[in-house]
Amino acid sequence: MVKQVNKDKRSVTLDPEVIEYVEDMAAKEDRKFSQQLNKIVKDYRKLIEEKEG
Repeated sequence: MVKQVNKDKRSVTLDPEVIEYVEDMAAKEDRKFSQQLNKIVKDYRKLIEEKEG
């Protein structure tokens, strides 16, 4: 079963080196660009919340 999540579409402007980084990570983890970007932000949020404890 595939979990469906309500998502909002946004348009953002990213620096070329950020795009390249996300694309490289996405390829290594077999994810789509948007999936990888979401993972990066969620992981960072978790890290910050753990530090703030």
